[in-house]
Amino acid sequence: EFLATRLLVHSLSSSLTHHSHRMRGVAAAIAGLSMMTIGFLWHSQGGRRIGRSLLSSGKTRAISFQPSARMASRSAEWRQAKSLARQLRRRNLVSYAQQQQRSPVVHHPTLGFSKPLLPSSRQQRAASFSACAAKSGSVEETTPGDEIKLQQLRTLLEDKKLDAYIVPTADPHQSEYPPNCFARREYISGFTGSAGTAVITRDNACLWTDGRYFLQADDELSSEWKLQKAGLPSTPKISEWLRDSLAPGSHVGIDPLLHTANEVAELEKVLSAKEITVVLEETNLIDGIWQERPSNPTSPLRLHADKWAGESASAKLKKLRDEIRGMGADALLVSKLDDVSWLLNIRGADIECNPVPLAYAIVEMDQVRLFVSSEKVSDVVRGKLEESKVAFYEYDKVIEGVKSVVRE
Repeated sequence: EFLATRLLVHSLSSSLTHHSHRMRGVAAAIAGLSMMTIGFLWHSQGGRRIGRSLLSSGKTRAISFQPSARMASRSAEWRQAKSLARQLRRRNLVSYAQQQQRSPVVHHPTLGFSKPLLPSSRQQRAASFSACAAKSGSVEETTPGDEIKLQQLRTLLEDKKLDAYIVPTADPHQSEYPPNCFARREYISGFTGSAGTAVITRDNACLWTDGRYFLQADDELSSEWKLQKAGLPSTPKISEWLRDSLAPGSHVGIDPLLHTANEVAELEKVLSAKEITVVLEETNLIDGIWQERPSNPTSPLRLHADKWAGESASAKLKKLRDEIRGMGADALLVSKLDDVSWLLNIRGADIECNPVPLAYAIVEMDQVRLFVSSEKVSDVVRGKLEESKVAFYEYDKVIEGVKSVVRE
């Protein structure tokens, strides 16, 4: 009755808060007191019957619970309740997706523009759950097949003559919150936390994440995956695990755009002790199996007024060029999204809750090359930036742009 009573208390709390804001404290007190007093009823069969009844009726809400260490023993009852809780959360996502058929349009009173709100990652996952459920008719079958995705990736590993592949959370800009089109680690593992790294070999699939996400990862990862609890004394680093798990002479593939130079140097140093080579792949292997990968976001570029920025883009570029000369360099590649936004006084909405566009900039002594999707750039924005000698190129041409600058 632990699970069922919490469901009933959750419903009661929702009803109370719906009718009166003053009752929120009462509802929270009832929920907290009930959770303290009914834990010992966990092993009863009645709670599970009520829970299944609520699930079949469709009148459920998302829940989250963590029993004590004693209650969390690997008993059949615990595993069964955990599976039931996962189904309830998925049903809630399906219901959420059905309510989000249209994105609301918002108008910014100061900046003077209207646009539809970008769907959040939760909305996109909910829509995916809803579409899968509509096809299969079953909540339990809506999860994409991790085994199939891993098989497809391992086929690519064989074709590339690789023995392992590392999939970090990072995007090419080292953003803390990458847009959905770069959520490769989430796609391959099913883990939705904001931090983590997946490592796939011919025989194993592991996910490293920190203490914030141990419980979430344990819940979201399928049986194909092993959770590596980063930060614990018993958990090896990724480089150490690869060194100990792979045979001498093996090859580890990475996407060089997703790793910092220091990360690659540390990885090569540890693996070289066993003559294991780090291979820089030109294309991301996850993209090769991600059939329904979201396209790059296309929110329009907008100008950030100089009076709010405190300084014009031309003034900022002049100071930056002085720094570049002082270092004996001829150009600077700016890859961080907030740096590009600050430098050119531009803003965007390509990442949820982050006012930045997907863009690169190469600052030279006589011009700035801005790599951004042309469909985002209005005539007003283009005209303003051209005053600072900004030339526009497509977002995916940045590698060619860097090579061009080096040749010149």
